[in-house]
Amino acid sequence: MGHHCGDVVAGFRIALQVGIGWLPALVAAAAQVVVTLFAALLGRFGVHRLFACAGQAVLAAALIGAAHWAGLIRGIDAAASLGVPWLLAIPLPVLIAMVVDVVYEHPAGAMARCFVVLLGGGGVALGAYAVLSVLAALDPPEHRDIVLPSLPIWLGLIAAVVGAVANAMANGGGPDLLAPAALIGLFTAGVNQALLHAAHVPASWATFGASVVLCYACAFWSRRSPYPVSVLALMGITGAIIPGLTVYVGVAETVFGQSGTGAFSQAVLTGTGIGVGVAAGVLLATRRLRGRRRHRIGRGRARLLFADR
Repeated sequence: MGHHCGDVVAGFRIALQVGIGWLPALVAAAAQVVVTLFAALLGRFGVHRLFACAGQAVLAAALIGAAHWAGLIRGIDAAASLGVPWLLAIPLPVLIAMVVDVVYEHPAGAMARCFVVLLGGGGVALGAYAVLSVLAALDPPEHRDIVLPSLPIWLGLIAAVVGAVANAMANGGGPDLLAPAALIGLFTAGVNQALLHAAHVPASWATFGASVVLCYACAFWSRRSPYPVSVLALMGITGAIIPGLTVYVGVAETVFGQSGTGAFSQAVLTGTGIGVGVAAGVLLATRRLRGRRRHRIGRGRARLLFADR
């Protein structure tokens, strides 16, 4: 129950963050629940992950397209709603765990998770490409300029907290994970907003910097927490710095007969920056912790030496 509730909240939050109304946001959330149930059904039948993720992308498009043709939502709202289940279908927990395995030098686990990520992401891309190709063959709606929404700082912080908590629930986290998820989401969004507005860092570099700081802090926190660094970092990334708005722009541009290549490329670049930032943050924290350990061992040996004298 908590898993599906988390899916509803996550889908609703991303859709509202794009700037559409509450009804399209509800459509996106409802589509996300159906897609999640469909994914569970495919898993029971042992469907290959590549085709399962592609099927999820196509089903999401069919559900949201039906809502549009029924007159419930506009074309621009359908484009925004469509990006929600596509984004949430990407196996982000596996991706972050893979990066952590690389840093901690666990090649077998990293390779296995890399294969899962490639299959999942490839399946979503395959399904999305099929849907967008069909849309491109149809008569596009009336042309309109697609502008990336800009949220006030305070609303961005609230959205990050809600998103982090929702993703904690969607990924099966218990009640004891909700408060840490909210704190991590707020912290990550605060760092990202500070880099954007105070330091005037470009968005892609701000996302990279926020992911470095996030994972550096989570690596230390995980030593006193029952959750590993990959789980803690996931809450901050999905809540605050995942490139959902950029994906929305790419989908919307394609739906309206424009080229969404630039927006999709920007989303890939941002995602790559997040991955590199996760690795850098964990690596820096690991070296720092090892340095502290050597320092403590050295001090302990010095005490023994002087005690012998």
